[in-house]
Amino acid sequence: MKLTGNILFHTLNTSRQIHSFHGVDLCRNLQAPLIYSPEDPLMTGWVYVVDTSVCPTPLYPEQDNLLIVYTGPLVPELKKDTPGAWIRMNPSVSATQVLNQIIRAFAIYDHWQDQLEDIQVRLGSVDEMLEVSVKIFSNPIMVLDADLTVVNWVSDGFFARDQLSFFSSGRERMHVINAMLQDPVFQENRTRSDCYWGPDYLLGFRSICMNIVRSGEAQYCISVIEDNTILKDAHLDLLEILGTYVQFVIYHQDRRVAGRLESLAVVLNNILTDRTFDYLEASRQLAELGWKKDDNYLCLIYQLSYLDRSVLPAVSICRYMEDQYECCSFLHGDNIVNYFNLTKEKRSEEEIQNQLKPFIRDSFLKAGFSRSIIGHMHLRHQYLQALASLDVGSRKNPYQWIHYFDNLAFDYIREQISWKLPVELIAHQGLLRLAAHDREQGTEYVKTLRAYLDCSQNAVHAAKQLYIHRSTFLYRMEKIREILDCDLEDADDVLYLSLSMRLLDTII
Repeated sequence: MKLTGNILFHTLNTSRQIHSFHGVDLCRNLQAPLIYSPEDPLMTGWVYVVDTSVCPTPLYPEQDNLLIVYTGPLVPELKKDTPGAWIRMNPSVSATQVLNQIIRAFAIYDHWQDQLEDIQVRLGSVDEMLEVSVKIFSNPIMVLDADLTVVNWVSDGFFARDQLSFFSSGRERMHVINAMLQDPVFQENRTRSDCYWGPDYLLGFRSICMNIVRSGEAQYCISVIEDNTILKDAHLDLLEILGTYVQFVIYHQDRRVAGRLESLAVVLNNILTDRTFDYLEASRQLAELGWKKDDNYLCLIYQLSYLDRSVLPAVSICRYMEDQYECCSFLHGDNIVNYFNLTKEKRSEEEIQNQLKPFIRDSFLKAGFSRSIIGHMHLRHQYLQALASLDVGSRKNPYQWIHYFDNLAFDYIREQISWKLPVELIAHQGLLRLAAHDREQGTEYVKTLRAYLDCSQNAVHAAKQLYIHRSTFLYRMEKIREILDCDLEDADDVLYLSLSMRLLDTII
C-alpha cells in the first residue's frame, strides 16, 4: 500500500516530534522509505529520510511528489517557503527512529488493506470492513443511506449512537435532518465524490464523510465521527481508501437484494477457481442472472502494476468497468477479471478495446484480451486465453500496455510445443545439421532456407530477398537438400521445417 504525505505527517507527529514542514499535503502514492545517500539520485514517489550528520545541507529536488524527512542534530534551517515537500524533525529525533516509525506505519496500513481486499474478494459485508477499520481511525464509523438512516455502525467501545440527537427517534431527529436538508453547504456536499468535513454546526460533532455515488447521485454516505481521536487531514485520505472498498461491497449487495440470488462475480469466480465446477449448473445460474447461453462473451484481464493501488485502487477499477460497460468485474488472485456480455453491450468488441486504451494507459495497467466466444462452456478457456496473452505479450513486447490473444496465438503455440521437451528434441533434425554446418563452415544455409520458406518456395523471390544471384541461390538449395535429407515438395515436411525454424530462433 502506498501512503500520502498527510498520513505520514500524522504518523510522525503523534509524539509532537515535528519541528516544521512544507508541502506534505501535495504528496500522494508514496512508497516505503529510503535512507538518503548523496550517491543515489532522488526518485519520484519515494520517502527519503535524511541523516543531517551525513548530509547537513538542504536538498532541492527537481521532481514532484517525493517527501524528504530531515533528522538528527544538524537539521538545516528551512523556511516555510523552501520548495519541495519536507518535514523537519526535532534535533533529538534520529534517522533510525523516523525510519522505524514510517516502516511500522506501512506495515499497519498494508495489513489493513489486505483485510479489506480479502473481504471484497469473497463479497463479505460492510460491517466486516468497518470492524477491521475502526482501530485505524480510533473513532466510530457509520454508513447512512439516502434518507440519512443509519444502516451500518461500528464503535468498538466508543460512545453509543443513542448519545447523539442525530440518531434519536421521533421529532428531535427530524429537526436535525430538516436543518441539514435546508443547509446549502450540506446540499452541496451531497453531490461531492471526494472526502469532506461534515457539518459539525448541524450535527453537534466533528466528522469526515465520503459519498457513495451511483448514477450521479449520493445513495450512501460513509462517515467517521470524532470522539476518541482528533480527526486530521490524514483521516480524509484513509477514508478515501475505505470508501472505495465499502462502495464495491454495497454495490454487489444491492445487486443481490434486487433479486440476483447469486452475483455474476460469484458464479464466474467459481468457474475460474474450481476446475471441477459443474458447467451445466454454472450455465443455469448465469442464465438466471441474465447472461444467456447463446450470448457472445469477451474476457479482459488487468494485471495490476506496482503503481496500481496508488494511481487507481483495484476496487475503483472494478466499479468503473461495471458502470461503463455491460460487464462483470472482480478480483481474482493478483488480477482484475472482466467478462463482457457483447450481446447486451451496445458497443462492438473493437469499440470497447479502443475506448479502453487511454484508461489502461493512464491507470498504469497491463491488459490481456481473449477472443470473443459464444456460450458459457468456454468462459474459463477465455480467461486462460487472456492470461496467456498477458504472459506471452509481456515477455515479447514488455513496453506495450495491451496484448491480444489473436496476435500472440502462434507464439503461445510455439511455447506450448516445447513445454515438456527441449526444442532440440522436437525440431527437425536436418535443420539442426544445417545450423551446425553454418557454424562450422561459415555458410548461410539456414538463412537461405528461411527466405525460401518465407517466399512460399519461390526461388526468384527468395534470391532477391537475399540479394544474391539466382544461380547462387539454386546452388545453395542443392546443398541444403543434401544436408536436410527431406523432400521440400512435401507439404508436411515444409510445415515441420517452418515450425522448427521458429522453435529454434532462440538457440540458432
